[in-house]
Amino acid sequence: MKKINRAFESQDGLREDDIREYKNAVEYIQAIHKQLGEHLQSGLVSSAALLQNIHIKLWERRHDLEGNDIYCPSVEIFLLNIYMLKAAFEELELDYCKSCKDFNDRFDVLVKSAHDFILTNEFNEVAEIILAIYKSSRVLKAHLSEKMEDKYRDTFVLLLNHLNNFSEKAEPILDKVRLNDNDVKTLNEYIDILRSAKETSTLQDRFLTYAEMLKNGPGTLSDNFKNLNQIYNDFIEKIVKYFDQINIRIKGLFEKNDDYVLEQIEKLVSDMDIIRKIPEIEVKTSGTYYRTVENVRGYMQHLQKDAEQLLADMDKKSGSTNYSHLARSSSRLKNAEWINRVSPGAYETLMRCIREDLIGNAQKLEEQLQRLDFHLRHPKNVALAQDIIEKVESMKILERSVPDLEKYRDRILDWFRKIAQEAFDSIQKTFNLQGRDVYTLKQQLKELENIRNEYKSLHPAQKYLQEQEYSSIDQLNSEIEDVTKKLKADNDKEQAMKINRKEEINKLQVIIQRYMSITEKNSDKSRAKKAVAKVAAVFQKGNVEENSYLKEQGFLKIDDVYEAKLNIEKDYDKKLQLIQQSCQAFSDTLSRLENIREQYKLFLLVRSDSVSSEGTKYLQEKQQRSIESLNAKIEEKKKSISEPEKNRQTYEFSGRFNGSVANNALLYIIQCEKVGDSRVKEIATETNEILQKYISEYGCFLNQEITRLQCGA
Repeated sequence: MKKINRAFESQDGLREDDIREYKNAVEYIQAIHKQLGEHLQSGLVSSAALLQNIHIKLWERRHDLEGNDIYCPSVEIFLLNIYMLKAAFEELELDYCKSCKDFNDRFDVLVKSAHDFILTNEFNEVAEIILAIYKSSRVLKAHLSEKMEDKYRDTFVLLLNHLNNFSEKAEPILDKVRLNDNDVKTLNEYIDILRSAKETSTLQDRFLTYAEMLKNGPGTLSDNFKNLNQIYNDFIEKIVKYFDQINIRIKGLFEKNDDYVLEQIEKLVSDMDIIRKIPEIEVKTSGTYYRTVENVRGYMQHLQKDAEQLLADMDKKSGSTNYSHLARSSSRLKNAEWINRVSPGAYETLMRCIREDLIGNAQKLEEQLQRLDFHLRHPKNVALAQDIIEKVESMKILERSVPDLEKYRDRILDWFRKIAQEAFDSIQKTFNLQGRDVYTLKQQLKELENIRNEYKSLHPAQKYLQEQEYSSIDQLNSEIEDVTKKLKADNDKEQAMKINRKEEINKLQVIIQRYMSITEKNSDKSRAKKAVAKVAAVFQKGNVEENSYLKEQGFLKIDDVYEAKLNIEKDYDKKLQLIQQSCQAFSDTLSRLENIREQYKLFLLVRSDSVSSEGTKYLQEKQQRSIESLNAKIEEKKKSISEPEKNRQTYEFSGRFNGSVANNALLYIIQCEKVGDSRVKEIATETNEILQKYISEYGCFLNQEITRLQCGA
């Protein structure tokens, strides 16, 4: 007994010889008891005591092993010992079964803990427990069947599914056209988890062990099996692919090149920036991102070239130039400082270049006008001066973006009016068309009326339009009409796409229903058959019929139909999101434009005598107290002019008439009547009427003189 007890406590455990000797001892004592019975001394050990000793030692050993890992050598030796003992002693069968059950329960607890740690992404613990499960399964499978290794495989499959599930959970997020901060936060969390798994070296070792076991076990390594690096990289590639799709959409916007391209690109670049907050994505997408930045910079340079070309074309042709597109682009560029975020300094450089080009052009026009001699002696040059005026007036729409242009326009107009006025003064002085007092009063009246006209142009409605970069309500209405057409086209496209989606899905649904109908029909037939052979034949016939139908429809199996249906739904959903985003952009733009128009209408309701702050300031600059006092002055001037005009006598033609000067004066006046500036045009028209009357009366005077001379002769 002492010998077997020592063997129990030793590291090597019981040997077969130990068990055989102990069994012989038990059988020997049993034989003695059977032969001698009551003649034996009471102190002699019994066979029951020997068996009880084994029970006690097994219990003690089992108790000692409760704190040990299942896979430790002591457990393996213990189970082997009890297995050998129960083979020798049938009485120990229950002890063996109980021990196996105890270790099986402990194994299940170990597996359960692995599941818990997997779900909480504690990968160091997962790796440690999976190793314990692997080792324990190899110890226990000899006593608890091969199912122990199945539990190890199941645990690993759970881990694989858990890690791959992050990719599946990311799909609905990446199906969106635009991601928000929460979406990116979620993706980043998924990446952090997968990165943590990938960087856990002990877990990498477990994957290598599992892959090796699959290779050496029944069957081959599944094509679907992915190691940690592959799972991680595949997830990253999904996000990179989404990023690339954004880049493709940006390229499409560049090609489309409409008025709102920068606003739309800003949103997409913002999406890129949000995604690139994920460190791994930032590295992977650097090339694509900075190529996009270069495209944005190139687009802005293209805008600059457009401005330069517009100015170059203006030099080649006469008359006004339509700067509306450039004005809108400049206005939008003022809200495009976001470009500095992706291309530092690009925004300032572009705006400075455009500003310098426009101001340089205005300076050039001013210099051309000042060099041009369009005094009375050169009436033909008035048309050239007018061409300069029209060009600088057409740049007025750009003044909000480049305020310095206004002072050049004012100086050019003032210079033109000054030279024209000098010519009119010369005509007045040469021919004495009106009394000096009347002429002076008329000039003063013109000045007052010009002040009033300018004041009216400062009406809140008109000023509001100019602030919104629109020269007239017609221009605004035209843009509203254009955006409305584009919105309708996109809405029609969306509806057509929904119809196509429904038709394609219905077509596949019909195939599925027809397939199911054939399957059910053949299933009913098979149940009607009683003979096994006939049943098999019916099944074979049914499969042939079903597969034949699918092949006719272009599919090998029913799963392919379901997959095609799912792909169509995903594809159309993404396309619909894009078109809906475009519709929303046009809708937002249309809403903004209609708000401008409604605000304009509200400003129109302002009474004409209601004074805006800007109008009041303008009157004060012109030394006028109010519009009422200005109107009173105008009426007073008109009255002062009308009285001398009524009493005016006919012209006195005492001096010699200069026909050459009169001819130049008429040509000059005719040219000035064609100009766009209302002030010069009004003076020219009035002067023309007076000069025509003067010449007509001079003709009458000459006829009278000729008649008088003839009569005197």
